[in-house]
Amino acid sequence: MQNGHTKNVLKRELKVLIIGKTGNGKSSVGNSILNTDAFPVTRGLVSSAQTDLERTAQKFGVTIKVTDTPDVSNLRLDKEEANERIIKWKSHDPDVILLAIRCDLRYTAEEYQIYEQIKKVLGEEYVKPRLTVAFTFGDRQDTDIEEELKIVCKELKAVLEDAEGRYIVFSSQDKDEDKKRQVIHLMNLVPNFQFPSDLKRILLLGSTASGKISGGNALVRRKVFKAGTTMPKKTSYITEVDGMWLQIINTPELSRLNTRDFKKQMSSLLEASEPGPHVILVFVRESQVASEDFSFFEGLEAYFGERLEQHLIVVTVTVTDEKSSAGDDSLSKLDKIKCREKLCFVDTQTSNDKTEILTTNIKNLLQATRGNFLPLKRIPCDHHDTDTPTSHKKVKY
Repeated sequence: MQNGHTKNVLKRELKVLIIGKTGNGKSSVGNSILNTDAFPVTRGLVSSAQTDLERTAQKFGVTIKVTDTPDVSNLRLDKEEANERIIKWKSHDPDVILLAIRCDLRYTAEEYQIYEQIKKVLGEEYVKPRLTVAFTFGDRQDTDIEEELKIVCKELKAVLEDAEGRYIVFSSQDKDEDKKRQVIHLMNLVPNFQFPSDLKRILLLGSTASGKISGGNALVRRKVFKAGTTMPKKTSYITEVDGMWLQIINTPELSRLNTRDFKKQMSSLLEASEPGPHVILVFVRESQVASEDFSFFEGLEAYFGERLEQHLIVVTVTVTDEKSSAGDDSLSKLDKIKCREKLCFVDTQTSNDKTEILTTNIKNLLQATRGNFLPLKRIPCDHHDTDTPTSHKKVKY
């Protein structure tokens, strides 16, 4: 078993189990995922659902099964009967367990007790790897939810810790595009999910402060990438843009590592894009351009050769009113880098603006290269350098 799921079994079916308290919008979440009125939605304190309801839809060639469960605490059952109901939920074999919690009301001790009961009956090792919080009534949220989650009660913090920070916000104002991205996000949560085979691999490169994280999140239209120390917390995310399926691959901060680590991490990131990237996006913070950045470009050119230019997009990021430590010589060198396209972002641009610019240029590049990728080299390394993987050529920087 891996992360509570069956190891190495490719999935083309997405099964979602929705749990939570009556009135928290479980049925609305199910309807949003399936993008149809599959589950009856009622108002009031008494649940209309007395038994599990399962509904199915097809999206992206994938079968999506959603099971809406009743609030067992609201069914007038004794503890033993309630536990018998809960244990049967395993028969649905869910890939994802969505715990519906209202984001417009304070999370209560009663709700936490219901969750703890479910976790105890199903088993902690079963629930936690599958758990994602579904925050409902997002249209009533008038503050940034990420900021609010920093000051929530200890019970809700414990739930989010069990879910390893995974959550999705659902709103009655969600459009079809929002609902589509919710489903794609759920697919990304399932280990070994089988996405379409014609994925285009987009490699993100740059230092932590280069704007790479912001650019990656703009591409996927969700804050999935977060800066780490040497390795990013989230490595890869798959999304769909204008009919194209893109695998956005985040990378560690290569340009500030020493030579030996640089070569090791270069091999590591290239392996993540096997058999090779279709597009390489390099982000450079204009005010902090340094000699290491050009060594990095030289390393890429040495590895990929002349073909790199047709697959490379360089994004320079300008931070308003930031004092520059880069000299004119560095900026001149940056301007001379050979690439398919040079883009300029400023920190005042909206995420939507970045999304449109990046997706348009990626689409143009893929059309120009006819969807071909940069193949990785398979040349054994020099036997003197034991730190460089044998599957990749030794590159001198």
